[in-house]
Parts: sequence; C-alpha cells; structure tokens
Amino acid sequence: MINWNPYPFFRVVVPFAAGILIAISIGLPRATTPDIWVLILLASALPAISTIFVHSYRHRYLTGLFIYFFFLVAGFTLVLVRTPALEPLNITNYSGASNKYVVRVAEPIRATAKSYRTTVALMAAIDSGGLQPVSGKVLVYFATDSAAASLNYGDVLVVTGILSEVLPPGNPHQFDYRRFLSYSGIYHQVFLKSSDWVKTDRTEANPLFTWAYAARHKLLEVLKSKGFGGDEYAVISAILLGYDDEMDRELRQRYAGAGALHILCVSGLHVGIIFFIFNFLFSGLDRSKRTRWLKVLLLLLAIWAYAFITGLSPSVMRAAVMFSLFSWRESRRAKSNPYNILAASAFILLVYDPYIIMLIGFQLSYAAVLAIVALFNPIYRLLAFRNFLADQVWKLLVVSLAAQIGTFPLAIYYFHQFPVYFFITNLVVIPLAWLIINTGVLLLLVSWISASLSAIIGMLLSVFLLVMNGSVDFIQSLPGAVLQGLVLSLPQVVLFYLLIIVTTRFAVDKNFRMLAAGLGLVAMLLVSFVVGHAEKLSQQKLIIYQVNGHSAMEVMRGRHALLIADSALLADANVMEFSLAMNHTYSGIRQIDMLTPDSLAGANLGKAIRFYKPNLFSVGDLRFAFINPSNLPQRSSVPLRVDYVVVQQNPKIDLADLATQYDFESIIFDASNSYYRLRNWAAWCDSTQTPYHNIREDGYFERPLSGQSKLGELLGFW
Repeated sequence: MINWNPYPFFRVVVPFAAGILIAISIGLPRATTPDIWVLILLASALPAISTIFVHSYRHRYLTGLFIYFFFLVAGFTLVLVRTPALEPLNITNYSGASNKYVVRVAEPIRATAKSYRTTVALMAAIDSGGLQPVSGKVLVYFATDSAAASLNYGDVLVVTGILSEVLPPGNPHQFDYRRFLSYSGIYHQVFLKSSDWVKTDRTEANPLFTWAYAARHKLLEVLKSKGFGGDEYAVISAILLGYDDEMDRELRQRYAGAGALHILCVSGLHVGIIFFIFNFLFSGLDRSKRTRWLKVLLLLLAIWAYAFITGLSPSVMRAAVMFSLFSWRESRRAKSNPYNILAASAFILLVYDPYIIMLIGFQLSYAAVLAIVALFNPIYRLLAFRNFLADQVWKLLVVSLAAQIGTFPLAIYYFHQFPVYFFITNLVVIPLAWLIINTGVLLLLVSWISASLSAIIGMLLSVFLLVMNGSVDFIQSLPGAVLQGLVLSLPQVVLFYLLIIVTTRFAVDKNFRMLAAGLGLVAMLLVSFVVGHAEKLSQQKLIIYQVNGHSAMEVMRGRHALLIADSALLADANVMEFSLAMNHTYSGIRQIDMLTPDSLAGANLGKAIRFYKPNLFSVGDLRFAFINPSNLPQRSSVPLRVDYVVVQQNPKIDLADLATQYDFESIIFDASNSYYRLRNWAAWCDSTQTPYHNIREDGYFERPLSGQSKLGELLGFW
C-alpha cells in the first residue's frame, strides 16, 4: 500500500486538476447559478464537519474523501471564475452596435508572411453613447507597413473594424485554432488596414513585461551585432532567448525529424542550465545562513528574469516554479521530495491560470519530468559503468529514454510521429545545447566589457551552432528517421499511461497484481488497435472539403482515397497539408489518387464510381450534379433526379430555374464560391425552405456510402 504522507501536494493537485478538466470539457453557463454556490458551500463545509464529528478510526477515510471533493469543486469553480467569456464586460457579452474600439497592444508585434500580427486588450467600445467599458483580447492582423511594424507593447490605439469570431475548423481532424485561442481568452479576430487604426499618445504597459521585452530586444541586437544570421541566428535566438520568430517551417521540420525540436523550445533543460550557471557564480554565499538567503534571492531573481525574457511559456514557468521551490527548500537545508515539488509547482501554475492545463507544452513538460523522476533510478541500475565518461553517457541515455517513455503517448496523440533516432539525437544535441547556452550567456555578459573577447566567444558559439545544425541535418536524413502517420485516440493515450504506471510499479515493487493489471491493459490496447484497423478497412464515405477559393471532393474506400480537386489546389502542397493531410492520417489512408475535374472522363475510377458527361457523377448509390461556369444546367422537360447539386466557382445561375431542372435532396455550395454570391444564394434557400449546405460557413460535408460498416459507429469510442 502506498504511503501518501510525503506527497501532500500530489494528493491535492489530482482532484484539483480533475475539477478543472471537467469544467473545461463540459463547458460553463453564462452566469453562475445558485446550485453551483450551494455545491461550493457544501464542499467547503464537509471537511470541517467531518473533522469535528467523525472520530471513528474506521471512518477516517471520510475526511480524505471530503477534502478531495473540496479540491475537485475548487478546480471547477476556478475555471468558472477565470473564464473571460463569463465576465459581464467581456466583448462576447457586449450588446452594443459599435465597430470602433480603444485597445492596448498586449504583446510585441510579429511579422507573418502577409501581415503583422499581435494580440490587443480591449479597453472601451465607442458608440453613440460615448465610451463603453469592455474587456477581452482580440487577435489583430495589420496590413504590412512601417507604422504597424513600429508598434510596441503597451501602445494604445483607436481601431475601426468588425470583430469576427474565430471560426472552428472547417475540415475533419483539422487543428482547432478557435479552441486553442480560447484557452488564452481570445474569441475574436480582425484585420486592419492602415486607415483603420490610429495610435494615441497614451501608453499602458506592465513595467515588468516592458522591461522583459526591451531586454530581449537588446540581447537579440547583441547577437545580430556579432554576425549571427540565417539558421544560426534562428537557432541561438530560440535556444537562448525563446525568440522563435526567425524559425521557418523547413528548419522546424528538420529538428522535428531528428527528434530535437524540444531543444528549440525553452524548457526545464534551459532553465536548469541558467540555474546551475548562477548557482556556481553565487556559490560563495553558502558560507552562512544569512548569505544563503541572499543567494536564494539572487537565484530567484535570475531564474524569473530569464523566464520573463524568454516569454513565460508553460514549460518555462513549470521549471521556474520548480527551481524556485528547490532553492527555497535547499536554503532551509530540508530534504525535497521531487514528486511533491513537482505537484506543488503544478498546483501553483493551475491556480495562476487553470487553462494552462490544456496547453501541449504544459502536458509534455510535466509528463517528461514525472517520467524522469519515476524511471531514472530503476533504469539506471540495470547497467553499471566504472568509467566516468561511459557512466555519464549512460545517465544521459537513461534521462532521454525516461523522458521519451513519459511523452510518447502525448506526442503521438498531438503530432502523429515518432523520432526513431532520439537516442543518437539527445546524445549529440543535449551536450551541444549545454555548450551553446553557457557560451551564449558568456557572450552576452562579455559583450558589454570587451569587443575583442566577445568576438572570439562569438566565433566559438558559431562553431557549436554549425555542429548542431549539421548533426540535426545528418540524423533527420537517415533512413526511417521518423515514423509518421501514427494515431492514438484519447482513451488509448490513457491506457498507455496506465500501462506505464503499473509496469513501473511492478518493476520497483515486484507486485504481481501490477503485472496482471499490465497484461489486462495490453489486451485492451490490442483490442482497440484491431477494432480501429478494421474500421479503417471498412470505411466508405464521401467528403467535400472546406478549402476557401478551391473545390475539393474525396471518396474514401478502405485505405484508398480518390481526390478530385482543381489543379491550383493540387499544386499547393502547403494548403493540401493544412486542410486534408490530418484527415488522411486519422483515416489511415495509404494510397491517394488525385484527379482534376477535366481528367475525370478518361480516368479509371473503378466499378463503384462513374462519371457521366457533362456534369453528372455517381459513387455508390449517390448521384451528384456539378454546376460551374463550364457546366451550366441542361434544359429538360423532366427534372433529373440527383441526390445533391454541387455549385462551384461562382456560376451565373438562377436557383429558382435550377430547382426546375433537378430533383434533389439538397444543394451544396462549395468553398470556391464568393461570399457575395453565397449570401444571395443562402437568402433564397432560406426564403424557399430549400435544404442547403454552405461549405464556407458550415464546414465540410460528409456522407457515408452504401455498404458503410457499422463497426466504427458501434466502437467509435476507440
């Protein structure tokens, strides 16, 4: 039986986090109801009541259960209190008719391919009644010009524009950007031309963040002045200062392919190196109790200054809180339980921002550290090396393996790939990261003292960066460097973590009940994989995708897909990957045949798919009529029976006339049509009660074909 006394925060953070997850997953009402307050009051009173009236040793567990219940409700309530959309003044609850706002720039401007992007905090709406207080954050895209590029954190602007809600994903399994932004309290976005905004003379900024942004900008200028550019500058600015604006897609993919992407994201490794650097510099203060406290204060200042400069990402905050707690415990010469320190840091961060639990960086960071703490000793004891260098290499491999075990279920769930050579990668990049960060800090310190010495250090740093980039390029180019197209469902992720836990317990305690539980979990995982594989083999469906400005229809039969799209879309690999690739991954597609509408007539489409000139297409028992500028409705005395009429590429048609030519179940307006025509067509359909599906607004259209297996529906949970 586990003795939980050394892990008080671990016992608290589990129900607290569970309450947060429950609140986020089920959604929250627009206002706090009396029932919730009664529940909170009951949860607060039960532990006290149980302590006073329950004296029986046999019923001692009741107090613990009540305390768990209290923290469960506390987590739920915290989400209720900290959700911006539930605040009365939030822009989501604004009922006025204004398109003019006073806003404050909430973060530094970032350059994108076609615009400048930032987040602004709303201060007031300007309507006929004057200034109306509103709150909330808005994602803003500025047209590219020098005025937008010169904006700084804290600048107050008056902007004119219609705030539009961030749209949900338009295609199956596409990244849900709306949900991602909602975790930061952002629900709206707007694009502003140069004439849509005016900068005022006011500035409202948090002095701490102002200092952090200014310090990072100054340090980045120092790196540029030392001649760093291209990939070298992108890597050193990301590793040392958490500035990833210079990281292009290709460089990220190279590091991801080698399993080294974590090096580019400032995390516990980077904060730990900074901690050890300053711990060494302040080591002379360990001589007395008073100076030890001074050392702790200086260490905390260094840790949190670095955390602020690098952007306070979830992994940085986790590491900063953990090292702060370790520093405090060490100053008191008290023993630190790593599990309790880890749980305490998580509890502090969740109280600060409950939505941080939904961020991938937070989840991966804690999964990695928890796995290292739990698995390092059991794995390390498997081999013993007398040689110091061999022992250090073995330690590094054990840390890498433990972190990989702890993160691979989540990594596959989110990224659908696994770096095969992560052992080799970490053996190379972690020591290099240590050298790069130490040399980089030295360069930044020396650059204020000696130009000649900083030039020498800069050359050495350049060599380290060259070796790292070259090593990453070599590893990711090895055959089979990355396993791609991997898919785990959320229940499978949970099963994998349960399997890791019971396997670790069995390895440490030799508890054969854990072995039996592990075998049961393995059986459940195997069944889920078999069911999922069978469902993919039997799938038969048709999808019309939402790719704005393009037409794209796909027929999936088993692991084979036939994609019919316009030539411009088929030639754009980036758009194809963003809009369609994830659905192919989840659907287990292994072969894709790509055709344009013009090539359909001469293509071998198989027995179940037929194309009839000039604009009729059938798949299974479904019949489609495609209406576009090249294929307008054919005049007929008898309406032609089809299931769906698909309108594409803004044809000049009269829907009333179209309804006399075809007998259809519904009209589908795909995403190649303009907003203007879609608005008019939708208005006609609404007025005549004609069923329709607007791909641009309603998202993708999906329909199962005849012969679709019910296996996926019955066991789709897996």
